[in-house]
Amino acid sequence: MATLILNNILKTEYQTLFDTCEIDPGKLSQVDMIVDKIIANRPRYESVGNPLQIPWYFIGMLHNMECSLSFNKHLHNGDPLSARTFHVPANRPPVWGPGNTWEESATDALVFEKINQRTDWSLPALLYFMEGFNGFGYRQFHPLVKSPYLWSYSNHYTKGKYADDGKWDPDLVSQQCGTAVILKRMKEKGALDFDSSDTVDETGLMQNDNLKTILPSKGFVIVDKLNIRADAGTKFDPVALPLVKGANVEIKEEKDGWYKVKATIDGWVLKNYINTQV
Repeated sequence: MATLILNNILKTEYQTLFDTCEIDPGKLSQVDMIVDKIIANRPRYESVGNPLQIPWYFIGMLHNMECSLSFNKHLHNGDPLSARTFHVPANRPPVWGPGNTWEESATDALVFEKINQRTDWSLPALLYFMEGFNGFGYRQFHPLVKSPYLWSYSNHYTKGKYADDGKWDPDLVSQQCGTAVILKRMKEKGALDFDSSDTVDETGLMQNDNLKTILPSKGFVIVDKLNIRADAGTKFDPVALPLVKGANVEIKEEKDGWYKVKATIDGWVLKNYINTQV
């Protein structure tokens, strides 16, 4: 995934796309079903978000994208709430049993992803973060296609999508409502508004305009065998057998074109061989 810095040009782009976003009339009833459920569940989202200073509507959007608004699934990745997660990130929450609740799992997911460290929730920063959460591959490799993770069900998206196996399909159409579209409809319904005067930086933290970028949280191997090494560089020895194609990894750090990942063991892999469009 290419590095993308949230500068003034990009901030203006996000704001303009949101202002000109028109929801597909044929999808409006589906969008309203999602939005109405999110609004109805606002107290549950606030019970998780308020202590962490995370807006309820962000948690609602994430809940829809990862769990289809089911409270029987982990917010981390949509795995069943009946046990700890088994997809990336696996084995979350670290302590889990029959008496634990969705709210406890959701809190763990948000803290694990460090979302509670964000202090800027202005609209451009939020859209930047949501696009980066899914991956900036559309911008890098298919710039004529706006990310369906944001714009599906609107005039800004028609077709083109990464399939489940990570391969690009120019004719595949997203069947999931985009997060920006959900925000747009909530705004139209008067459920929220945004302060356009908020200062935005690249990470969503209120510091300055020269900070770096969002690190993707997960991905999978796209080559047959990928060495996992002790540090970032081919001069370092492998720490385990090579990762195989399709293996899921949790991304912990980025350095000099390498990702530090957690798979069967922690180690470093070349980032070009990890697809973060998951």
